[in-house]
Amino acid sequence: MDTKFEVMSAALVLVGDSPVSAFSASGTPAQKVGFYLWDTQVGTVISSHPWRFATKDTLLSRDVTAPTTKWDATYAEPTGAKTIKNVYVGDSAVPIEFDRLEGKIHCNATATDSVYAEHTFVPSVTNWPDYFEDLVVLKLAGLLAVPAAANLEMSKGFKESYADALRVAKHTDSMQQTNRRLKTAGRDSLMEFRRHRGAYLR
Repeated sequence: MDTKFEVMSAALVLVGDSPVSAFSASGTPAQKVGFYLWDTQVGTVISSHPWRFATKDTLLSRDVTAPTTKWDATYAEPTGAKTIKNVYVGDSAVPIEFDRLEGKIHCNATATDSVYAEHTFVPSVTNWPDYFEDLVVLKLAGLLAVPAAANLEMSKGFKESYADALRVAKHTDSMQQTNRRLKTAGRDSLMEFRRHRGAYLR
């Protein structure tokens, strides 16, 4: 699917309604609901998981004025960011502590640090993988079944299908990067964790 109208149309057809070629506040009850729900529901699905295809790193802009909180600095959050996965300094890629408050990223980076945020965003529909398109279609269908057909059972069925598809999509998405090796020895290794865990339990 190349456009949001095609994705919405797929959901509408699933619930027995007519496809659309544009969003409008007029049309069938289901089409009206779809018009108002598109942005929020796509954002909800994006925010439900740190999808690899919808994740990027953005250099943050530091505020001139220091915050009146426990943090040393604030940075403007990335435009269009849905969830902030990590904040890190320079090329280290080592996450630092942060908090996201009132549209700002709060952390203890210094003025000379280059601070980046790893975050999710809503990419163009043309860049959605098939498993994500299916998710959005099922998510919308579960909401549109009631205004389209006044059918609560249909709505329930689509919501259950969405939950199943979400589990599969998460697994598929997790394979879109280099496999991570399990560290078995040394600091922060599995053996080290087990040793300390055993000490805590004694």
